[in-house]
Order: sequence, then structure tokens, then C-alpha cells
Amino acid sequence: NNIQLARTGRYRTNVWNYPGGSSLGSEVRAGLDSHSTPKNPDMVRDAIEDVTRRGELVLDTFLGGGTTLIAAERAGRRFAGGDLDPTYVDVALLRWMRETGLEALHAATGETFEAVRARRAAESETSGAEPGSGDDGFDDGLPRPVTVDALDAAEGGRS
Repeated sequence: NNIQLARTGRYRTNVWNYPGGSSLGSEVRAGLDSHSTPKNPDMVRDAIEDVTRRGELVLDTFLGGGTTLIAAERAGRRFAGGDLDPTYVDVALLRWMRETGLEALHAATGETFEAVRARRAAESETSGAEPGSGDDGFDDGLPRPVTVDALDAAEGGRS
């Protein structure tokens, strides 16, 4: 193969075998509650490890249920991503917070995830607007970015 995985002890064939959404008790099946097409994070992690080194950046422009974010975290890679639907950004961040035990912070304001969620809920109650459509530091209609530096977390650099 062109990435010489056998030299590092990793061996790949062209057939990958991972549990999917129909496997009872699989992590993927549990993901069906929050996204219609969840992927296996172990499969995505293996793919990430095949083409990146620890500390390198992984980009996902279709964040969805957050599988690539979780896989990058598990692989020790930095992550940047976004999604047009702010609901899926929330899904991914909640999943990441459950996985890591860390609190997500809004990059522009420094607010915690829960503080932003509460503010948006209050704004939507008073304005009648959909949650997430208020002034959250981003122009509506553009992807909501998510950036996670897994190495900082591992080294205690995030609060």
C-alpha cells in the first residue's frame, strides 16, 4: 500500500469489518437517536490514523452526529468542523462533552455550552424565533464552526 501501514504494525486490507447500526448494543445503533446516518467512530478513527499523525488537524465540513469529532478526539488529532444546521453542531458538542467530560466553550464569547443554550432559549421565548437563530456571533445561514484541540485537553490545557 502507498502509506506503508505494515511498517508501523498496522495492517490494512480493502475490507473493513466494523459493527454498524443494525448490530445490537453497538455505539452506532445508539447514535440513531440523534442522527439518521451515524457512522462507527472506531472505523473513522482508523481511517484518520491511516492518513494523519498525532496532533495534526482533521476537518469535517458536514459535522452531523459528530462521529469524526469523536474519532479525532480518540486519535489525538486536532479538529475543526461545521454544519449548516446548528442543531447538529449542538448534537456533536453534546456527544463530545459526554465523551471527554469537558465543557465546550463558545470561541467568540467564552460562554459555556449550557450558557449559550440557555441564552438562546430565552431569546427564542421572547422573540418567538427558532432557538439558535439569534445573535450567536455567527451570520445565519453559514456553517457553525467547531474547533477542538484534543492535545490541549490531554495536557490539561482546557478548562
